[in-house]
Amino acid sequence: MRYLSSISVIIGLLFVMSCTSEMQPENRQNLQQKISSLENGLILHDGTLLADSAKKLISLYSNYSVKYPEDSIAAEYLFNAIDISLNLPQPYKTLKLIDSYIALYPKDSRAGTALFFKAFLYDQQLGDLAYAKQYYEQFLAQYPDHDFVDDAQAALKYLGKSPEELIREFETAN
Repeated sequence: MRYLSSISVIIGLLFVMSCTSEMQPENRQNLQQKISSLENGLILHDGTLLADSAKKLISLYSNYSVKYPEDSIAAEYLFNAIDISLNLPQPYKTLKLIDSYIALYPKDSRAGTALFFKAFLYDQQLGDLAYAKQYYEQFLAQYPDHDFVDDAQAALKYLGKSPEELIREFETAN
C-alpha cells in the first residue's frame, strides 16, 4: 500500500510538472496574441493614437520583456513600448522604459537610439538641461557613427537657447 501511495505522489508530481511546462508557452502565446490584437487597434483611420490602448499595449510589451527577456522578440517589444510612450505625456514612465531597455539589451542595435531618446526627453519634455547635456554627450561618445549624431550635436549646440536667440543665430548665419 505504501508503495502504491508513493507511486501516486510521483505520478501526481509528474502531472503537475508537465502541466506547468505546457502552460508556459501557452502564456507566452496568449500574451503575444493580446499584443497583436492591441497593435491592430492602436491607431484610428485618421491617424489618431488611442491613449488607453497605447497604455495597455505599453504595459503588455513591458510585461513580456520582464517575463521573457531572452525571447528574440522581447527587445523589439520593449523598444516598441518606448516608441509609443514617447507619443504620450508621460516622460518619467518613458525614461523607466528606456532605462530598462538599455539595462536588458545594451548590445542591441537600437540601444543608441534609446539613449538618444533619453537625452531628448530631458531636453524637450523635462527641460533638465544638465541631464540632457550629459546624455547627449554620452550618446556621442558611445555611438559616434549613429544616424542621430548630427541631431545630438545640433541639440547640444542649441541647448538652453530661447527661440529668439535661435532666430538671431539663423538670421546672422544667412
